[in-house]
Amino acid sequence: MLLADLLLSGQPLPGVIAAVPTADDLSTVFPPGETRVPRGLCQKIAIVGDNLMLGWTGPCDIVHDVISGLVRQSAAQPFTNDTLRRYFDGLNQSVWKEIGLVGFIRDPDRRIAQFGRSYLELSTELFGRVGLLGSGHGDFEKFFRHAQQLPKADNIVMNALQRSISFGLHMSGSLLRFELATPASLKKFYGGGYEIAVSESGKFKKLDDVTYAFWWIKAVGPKLRGNLLPSKVFRYSYKDDLLIIRSVAFDGSAPRAAAREQLFRVPPVYRDLRPDEETGTALPPLNSRWLCNYFLVHFADGRVAIFTKVFHQPQEKQWVRFEDVPGGVTVAVSQKFLEEISREVLHESGVLDKKVVH
Repeated sequence: MLLADLLLSGQPLPGVIAAVPTADDLSTVFPPGETRVPRGLCQKIAIVGDNLMLGWTGPCDIVHDVISGLVRQSAAQPFTNDTLRRYFDGLNQSVWKEIGLVGFIRDPDRRIAQFGRSYLELSTELFGRVGLLGSGHGDFEKFFRHAQQLPKADNIVMNALQRSISFGLHMSGSLLRFELATPASLKKFYGGGYEIAVSESGKFKKLDDVTYAFWWIKAVGPKLRGNLLPSKVFRYSYKDDLLIIRSVAFDGSAPRAAAREQLFRVPPVYRDLRPDEETGTALPPLNSRWLCNYFLVHFADGRVAIFTKVFHQPQEKQWVRFEDVPGGVTVAVSQKFLEEISREVLHESGVLDKKVVH
C-alpha cells in the first residue's frame, strides 16, 4: 500500500492564497511575511502503469520531468524491476539530492518488489519494511511505531487487501481528523488530503469511492452529547486520473442541510489540469462504497481520542445516507448506527481499546 498527502508548498505568490479542504482560511495560519506557504494540491502517488506505482517528494518541476519520462516509457514498454533500476541509475545523480521516491513494481512472474531512492527505511514488527518520505516522515514514523494492530471494518470478514485498505483509511482519516482540529501538519507542510493506492486484481490502483465523515461528541456519564450528525464530509473519487474532492460542511443551526461546499480538482504530477476539467466536472454524490467515520470524543476525565468506524457498503447505504436537494445536502443517520456508536464509545470511557488512537 502507498499513502500520500496532497499539499504543495513553496515561496508565496503575490496575491495568491491557496485553498485546502481541511482549512477555511490559510491566511490565519500563514500570515503575510512567511517565506514558505502552501501553494495548492497535487497527487503525490503516480500510477505509472498497471505494474508500477510510486510516491514522491521534492520540487514539483523536477518530479514532473522524472515521472513524465517514466509514464512515456512505460506506455511503450512496461518496466521490470531491472529496467526500472537501470532507468534510475541513468538519471543525473544530482536528481536524488532534490527528490525522493518509494514504490512497488510487479515483474512478469507476478512477484512484487519494493523500491526507493533518497528515502527513510523503517523496519516495524507489524508492517514489515516501510519507506517514508517528506516533511511529515517524523509524525508518520511515530504513527507506525505506536500502532498495535490493524483496524477492522465492522461489517465484513476481510482478506489481506481489505485489511490493507482498512488500515490506510484508518490512518488517513485520523490524520485528517487532527488536521481539522489543528493546523500543526499544515505548518510542517504536509496534509491537505490523502490518497491511497493498492494492488488489486493484478493491477496497481488508487482507492476510489470513499466518503470521510467527521463527528464531534462528548462522553458525559452514561450518555453521548453533542451534534450527532457529521460536521464535515469529504468525498474522494476519480475521473480517469483526476482526483475530485467534494467538501461539505454542515451548519449546527441547520443540522440537516449543508452550509458550505467546495470542489477540489487535483491532477497527477505528470500533467496539468485541462481547461475542460477546471469547470466541467460533475458534482459527485456523497454516498460511496467506503464510509469512514471518525469521532473526536471528549471524555469526562479530560481525555480526547479518535474513535474510528469504517463500513464497506457496495450496495445499500444503511448507516448514513446523503441526498442532494435544492440549496444543499440532507443527511439521514440510522438510529441503529447511533446506538452502536453510543454503546461502543461509552465502553471506551473506562479503558480505551486498540481502536482508539490518542
